[in-house]
Amino acid sequence: MSTIKKQVQNFNSYEFEESIKLLESSKDFIGYGTDSDSLEIVLLWRKFFQPSSFFGHIIAKNVSIVSEFKGLKDIWVTDSMGVCKNNIDADDTQIRINKAKDDNVPIIAFFGGSTMQGVGSYLPNFTIPSLVEQILLEEYNFKTVCINHGVAGWSSSEELNFLIHGLDYTPSHCIFYDGWNCVWNFYNGILLNNQFKTDSIIKWQKGTSLRHVEYDYQNLLQFSILWQIKKTSNLIFNKFLLYISKSLNIKFWRRLLQKISSIFFPYKRFNILYNLNNKSLSDDLRDNYLIQIATEYLRIDKIANLVCESRAINFIHFMQPTLLTTNRPYSLREMNLLELGDPLPNSEVFSLFTKFVNNEKPPKYLMDISDTFNQIDEEVFQDDGHLNPIGNYYVAKRIVKEIINKGYILVH
Repeated sequence: MSTIKKQVQNFNSYEFEESIKLLESSKDFIGYGTDSDSLEIVLLWRKFFQPSSFFGHIIAKNVSIVSEFKGLKDIWVTDSMGVCKNNIDADDTQIRINKAKDDNVPIIAFFGGSTMQGVGSYLPNFTIPSLVEQILLEEYNFKTVCINHGVAGWSSSEELNFLIHGLDYTPSHCIFYDGWNCVWNFYNGILLNNQFKTDSIIKWQKGTSLRHVEYDYQNLLQFSILWQIKKTSNLIFNKFLLYISKSLNIKFWRRLLQKISSIFFPYKRFNILYNLNNKSLSDDLRDNYLIQIATEYLRIDKIANLVCESRAINFIHFMQPTLLTTNRPYSLREMNLLELGDPLPNSEVFSLFTKFVNNEKPPKYLMDISDTFNQIDEEVFQDDGHLNPIGNYYVAKRIVKEIINKGYILVH
């Protein structure tokens, strides 16, 4: 068994708590992010995920946070480039890039959503980019610098936009790892467009995400008196409760006020889907939507490849495995995950996505690795989409295998 796999399998809560203590002493530590809807927690997350009218949202620079979201605990540490480090005490990414260029070491830029960022990984060194770098070095004695540009919630649309407009260095290889968020955004975007008139501002545009639709919706409501009154009163109550909670040193009372704020004056994002989650599709309409989703996915894929070709970057695109695309008998816990997870309208849209993409005969650089866990009995999912550290390890192994077999990286 490899040293890396042993480290992943032997990881325990004591090591995690020790890492948190180390993090808390850092000047860049901003706190504990939970799934509470209180204003205090919303503002905390705003310090980590910063709104962006172009990218939807981006990750802040030089911050660290302990995420306790929906039962998953993770540590994220960012640097001066606003990317999550591969290790808590790793050098700044720009320093790593400069050294790699001096030493002629390949640089691999990874793009994706929450799984790539590291939701479910616990530690930065158990994320997919970090594990790929470790595996290449340990098993092939091949040095690389793997950079994590994953941002929770991003689909291939945001990845492409950042590749074109946000990447201020030239990597040797660019890897997209996605699918789940792409289906979610494209599918709900198509439903949204069919729900409203074509001239409505509440409309999903190709190349954007549902976050952009939310921004359009806010602009639409800015002259609504009722909305402004509700928004202002909600903010006043939240600010008042936040002021009181900060004046209390007793943890119990602070958490109680947070809970009151979260329940009675929640500061949630707009629900732009208008109960679309309850909409049932016929098989024909579902397949029609899937063709549109696959077409948009492949359109973005083609543009990303052309951008990389123009910059002499090797482009590789992986369709990620999820619980719904894993073709093996589910364990009892996995069955519970599907039942307890977020409600998925027409969940077959998600499970059939890779089939419809493959029907279009995608290029060789677009690889379907949704079967990664088909022969693996170990528990690899944290929920219906996110992986645990051992799941990340198997994906990293698969990515290494594919990029070597396809000749994207030449190892001796």
